[in-house]
Amino acid sequence: MAATVEKALGECGNCGMAVRENTFFCYNCGHKVGELSENGSVSVDEDEARTAIAEIAEKIHEDEKEVRGLESAAKERKRSRATKRKKTEVVWSPAASPTNLFVVLVSLLIAALVFSVIFVMVLWK
Repeated sequence: MAATVEKALGECGNCGMAVRENTFFCYNCGHKVGELSENGSVSVDEDEARTAIAEIAEKIHEDEKEVRGLESAAKERKRSRATKRKKTEVVWSPAASPTNLFVVLVSLLIAALVFSVIFVMVLWK
């Protein structure tokens, strides 16, 4: 974006604030500082108006180019992020079978519990 340069020509006769070039009213207090025609409209030279409109149109065109460039850069970044993503592959494998020693120990423990329950039931009668 282009920076604007403000030129102060003078001060407002009412509040003393600086007034820019081609300003007809004070931005601070609203007091009239420029020349207006009798019907309240501003008289402007047509050549100056066309030049000013052409300058504004050129600035707008430059700003649009900058915005388009930023939009294309954003799209390019988005595309590059999307293509760099790696797909994750989930592979399910069967659970590892318990070792034989573990199975034998659990079996012996269950057998010992069953034997002790039977033994206690027989002795308590």
